[in-house]
Amino acid sequence: MFGTTNAFGSRPNSIFSSGTANTSQNPLNDIEVPSPPDDTVEALKFNPQIAGQPVLLVSGSWDSVIRVWQISESGQCEAKAQQNVTGPVLDLDWLDVSSIIILGNRDLDPYLLLACFIIYNTKPC
Repeated sequence: MFGTTNAFGSRPNSIFSSGTANTSQNPLNDIEVPSPPDDTVEALKFNPQIAGQPVLLVSGSWDSVIRVWQISESGQCEAKAQQNVTGPVLDLDWLDVSSIIILGNRDLDPYLLLACFIIYNTKPC
């Protein structure tokens, strides 16, 4: 039932053996981002999905930096922008279905960021 009865670790059919390993490289479909935050992440949000718009991921952290990445359909991630703020970012979110990011930091300074300007370097959408 559990393979041979030889010494511990030599049971090729047991659950502890090194028989067939799981060869899946990314079973949870994790996304690895370039230039990750240097400190604890407090908020991590995807933009609302709108047809024809890119998938964006924004993070806010205790290093007082907001970072924006664009995620391709294949799961590849490209750093698009980062913005320093005056204190650690405690929360952020996308404003409705627009491309505006609203956030709050420890210093209670209000911020609104236009993601389309950051991403496309164009006038506000």
